[in-house]
Amino acid sequence: MARQPRRALKYRASTRRRSRATLVLVVAQVLPILGGVPRHAKESDVFPEYRDLISRLKASDAHFAKLFERHNQLDERIRQCDQGIESADDLTIETLKKQKLKLKDELYTILRKATA
Repeated sequence: MARQPRRALKYRASTRRRSRATLVLVVAQVLPILGGVPRHAKESDVFPEYRDLISRLKASDAHFAKLFERHNQLDERIRQCDQGIESADDLTIETLKKQKLKLKDELYTILRKATA
């Protein structure tokens, strides 16, 4: 049997003694550890101060929407590599992070121009 995180073992051992509300809380803590809940970058994650503008630009500017989606894809792939879900060497992860940073710079430039 594969080794599991302590929280997952604790969850399985004590499910009968917990109320439903507590179980929901415990599952919410365990799933991200096990990689069960994919997390995509939202408007508030990337630039929280531009949340409303990002929503408008995603709806009205196809180029911005494409850049934002690519940023999300890179973010998810980096997360999977860090969690060991996807295998990648350090150089690959570094390259992905640089690509993501370049996209973030492009997104920020568009946001700054839209507010000017």
